[in-house]
Amino acid sequence: MKKLNSEGRYVPESIAKTFGENLEKVFGPIEDREVNLYSFAYDDEGIDEIIKQLPNKGIINTRKLFGKSHKNIEDNPSIIQIFNEVLETLRFSGALLGYSLPVLDLDQERKGLMQLPWDVFVIRPDVNRELNIGHILKNIIRKWDIRYNDPVFARITTKDGSPISEDNWEEHLANNNLVAVINDHQHGGIGRFGMGAPYALVDPIFCNKKSTDSEMYHKRNGVMLQPSWENTARNSMAVVRDKLAEGDTSVHEADQAIYDWGQLLHGLGVDFQSSSLPKDKGVCNRGKDLYKHYNTRK
Repeated sequence: MKKLNSEGRYVPESIAKTFGENLEKVFGPIEDREVNLYSFAYDDEGIDEIIKQLPNKGIINTRKLFGKSHKNIEDNPSIIQIFNEVLETLRFSGALLGYSLPVLDLDQERKGLMQLPWDVFVIRPDVNRELNIGHILKNIIRKWDIRYNDPVFARITTKDGSPISEDNWEEHLANNNLVAVINDHQHGGIGRFGMGAPYALVDPIFCNKKSTDSEMYHKRNGVMLQPSWENTARNSMAVVRDKLAEGDTSVHEADQAIYDWGQLLHGLGVDFQSSSLPKDKGVCNRGKDLYKHYNTRK
């Protein structure tokens, strides 16, 4: 069992060294935490006032922070690295000083799901959208109910490419050869992590094909989350790139067209992103309009 802090929450050692065993640098001393975030469960204006204090609207551009893509799957940013950035943003803003987290209530969590330690999880910046701290605070933490916190959807793979399945994943885990790539519910997973759960609940797909990451996100989130055009386009590029690397030519022409456009931008040394992100040199914040203009002029 993982070591828990005085509130009964799991805080990784690396996080505790930076932010305190009870995250004192984010929430302040335990005795000074007079307001529970759960008290904002039905107070949209109150939680919005907290979120307004976060720099960059509480959005973390993981592609810019950790790099666009990584050759080895295990070299992608870990969920612990990303959570560290979440806490650093909250510490810098001071937005949660004097607040406390809702009760974790681990005994009431969903049963019968796969459990994995947090240190095996990575997130691919070229597949997942940017991280929105406001989303975690507003839609997960303040209305926390562990009974309804969905598992993360993850591709369970191996570092060395050896076969993995429901029958042998525990052996790979014991040999430090397992990686879990989060493809959906990254915000819900980080919310559970932030609440101090000592392990993740997982809805797994056992597969070594990288294109599973991009296709899974592409087909689930396009319907469920209504992401920005830029996020959808970015994922189309990842689908094509992953499939080409695997020698798979079953690519939709719309995805191929966006991929080719992205390659053209790359050759020119420029890029695009969502308008919700801070402006950056050589990066267009109106990707949809730029692509439309490209198609009318080519």
